[in-house]
Amino acid sequence: MYLPSHCNKASGVNQQKALLESSVYVSYIVCCLTTHLLEHACNMLTLSLLDSKWKELNQVTSERQQKLEESSNYLTQFQTAEAQLKHWLIEKELMVSVLGPLSIDPNMLNTQKQQVQVSNATVHY
Repeated sequence: MYLPSHCNKASGVNQQKALLESSVYVSYIVCCLTTHLLEHACNMLTLSLLDSKWKELNQVTSERQQKLEESSNYLTQFQTAEAQLKHWLIEKELMVSVLGPLSIDPNMLNTQKQQVQVSNATVHY
């Protein structure tokens, strides 16, 4: 089929226009996809950093918990020893108060000495 020459020119212009429009559209699609991929990569990087920080925080928290448990155990041991020492000191104060002042009598002084030695024998270091 034969078309007049002016139709061929119009057809060529339309083809160029269509090609240009399709090139712009393809460029737009590529730009959108690139933007989407970059956003996705940034999101993945952010998630990776968050995951890394979360793991680090869990590790620090675990170590802190362990130290707190150790401190709690030391405190319990100290409180137990303190209660025992308090009880022992009260007993010794009572024993010393029962001894009274030092005696002039050699026999009584010897008895007091023996009582002090018994008291000293119960000291635990």
